[in-house]
Amino acid sequence: MTVPPPYGGHQPEHPGYSLGYPAGYPPPARTNGMAIAALVSSLVFAPLGIVFGHISLSQLRHSGEQGRGVAIAGLIIGYVMTALALVTVVFVVLFAVVVVQTAENMPRQDRYTATPGTNPDLPAFAPPQNLGANCQYPATTEPAAKRVTPPRTGKVPTEPATVPAGIVTDRGSLGLKLANNKAPCTVNNFASLASQGFFDGTQ
Repeated sequence: MTVPPPYGGHQPEHPGYSLGYPAGYPPPARTNGMAIAALVSSLVFAPLGIVFGHISLSQLRHSGEQGRGVAIAGLIIGYVMTALALVTVVFVVLFAVVVVQTAENMPRQDRYTATPGTNPDLPAFAPPQNLGANCQYPATTEPAAKRVTPPRTGKVPTEPATVPAGIVTDRGSLGLKLANNKAPCTVNNFASLASQGFFDGTQ
């Protein structure tokens, strides 16, 4: 006994059979490639993800492909990343402007080298035999600007010939060479006051 189609006999093969889908059920639509590219590109180079996202949405209007949600996600991430990049660029530019203006307003730190001058009206220095043998620092009638301990008295060394010192000002730093072989008592006094901070914060 034979049963006529469609209840019996040989059934025509459906295209979906080869993919494992039952007859009458077409295979699901594939995902749009531009949508996937938009999502990936938005994480690597946001502007390119925006371009691919718009292309993908345009293609999806005419094709039966899937991927609208993927394309929209790529667009959102692309726009957010682009906005963050623009904000970062603006912040960096403003920061650079502030740094440049601050640097321009800082006091110049030019370096100069001064050489000792000679005064023809003064005789050549002739050190006495007892130079630095008995340095004395008598007290003055006026009170001191700051309370410090007086420098040591008596004999002070005259070597080395020069003693380096530095003065830091709001216009830069000054390097000094104190003539210890010509005025050891004065150099001793200056070094003592400087080590106690007597000159700190003064004009």
